[in-house]
Amino acid sequence: MTAVTEFVSGAFLPLVLFFTGIYFFIFLSRHIFSPLKVCRALKKGRDRSLSFSSLWLALGGTLGVGNITGVCAAISVGGAGTVFWIWVCALFSSVIKYAETVLAVHFRETDGNGRRFGGAYSYIKNALKSPRTAVFFAILCVITSFTMGNITQVKSASDAAYYAFGIPTPIFSFLFFVIVLIICSGGGKLITAFTGFTVPFLCVFYVVLSLIVIVALRENIPEVTARIFREAFTPRAGVSGIAAYLCSPAMRLGITRGVMSNEAGCGTAPIAYAAGKSTDACGTGLLGIAEVLCDTLLLCTLTAYAVLLSGTSMQDSSVLTAYSAFSSVLGKFVYPLLGASISLFALAAVTAWGFYGRSAMTFLGMKQPAIAAYCFLFSLSSFLSAFIPESLCWKLADLSISLMAVINVIALFLLFPTVKRLTKEYFI
Repeated sequence: MTAVTEFVSGAFLPLVLFFTGIYFFIFLSRHIFSPLKVCRALKKGRDRSLSFSSLWLALGGTLGVGNITGVCAAISVGGAGTVFWIWVCALFSSVIKYAETVLAVHFRETDGNGRRFGGAYSYIKNALKSPRTAVFFAILCVITSFTMGNITQVKSASDAAYYAFGIPTPIFSFLFFVIVLIICSGGGKLITAFTGFTVPFLCVFYVVLSLIVIVALRENIPEVTARIFREAFTPRAGVSGIAAYLCSPAMRLGITRGVMSNEAGCGTAPIAYAAGKSTDACGTGLLGIAEVLCDTLLLCTLTAYAVLLSGTSMQDSSVLTAYSAFSSVLGKFVYPLLGASISLFALAAVTAWGFYGRSAMTFLGMKQPAIAAYCFLFSLSSFLSAFIPESLCWKLADLSISLMAVINVIALFLLFPTVKRLTKEYFI
């Protein structure tokens, strides 16, 4: 399995995603990155029910712990120049996120209760007429919800809780299990309500916390910025930066476990947007771009500057690196604040992935008893994370998310004429 995983998620897939983003950017950027065209298109008011609850749900799934601990891991491997390549890849990946979101909303389905659902499996089935591939993708989504969407998140959060509050990992994992079970058993409405409340609050809180550190150390900003650009063109920074962002959130070793940022090209976040009320596919696609900008160009950048400005040395644990950077200005009292933030970011990510798993189960034709069983097993894996070897979990997560990305990118290329047509009609 290791050899297969290394082949699928090695250097090949990041490069494919990177150049896919460049290709999409060439044809779409004149529309989706034109402020005039965007404002004019939104002003037409074709559908004013753009679902920001879907944005918060998708952000919950992509943020996780990666915007804090992941950035620290990426910098420790690739140096300050890694940040530049994360910015570059974010720009191109946002176009991929736009394309897959547009397709997910345009080709979504409705279940027996009239609820909308969809994702990559929907456009693979309905547009490409490949139901077997769609079923395989949905199965991979369910598997990935247990590994990358749950166990890896809880493991990082449990480390943060242990260093901040001294809570033993088994106890923390059990508490996580109970909370996740309550939220996920409440169905999609409770999950979106939870992420709709916690994610905006967490984003604002973390922005304020980071800005306090950055403002306190503002005299070092020119030096750090120059260092980012100076080190960006070393082989070390370029390779780790591109790999850190584009393999996200299934990055190998320190980077693989690091920048869990965005998931563009993996076909997961569009599940959240497809469940929204809006019928405006391109308008919803713009929310996908906003998700990337918030996740990477805002939160990950704030973490990077807080760490680099503080001059803290890289620790063996990314959590400790983050704690050291923030405490250099705010003191030890920041430990519980940061520990609680990381734990809540992880909880939002896990519940969002629970939503993705439920949607995939619905697509597979599963009835309520099967979905209830999935919710219990999914929640139970939060507790079992305390006893599952981390290396095994990451190998499974790496393989499943990489296979999802390969399938999704092929589908996006085949359906790119549809994306261009819908975009042209929307913005003209």
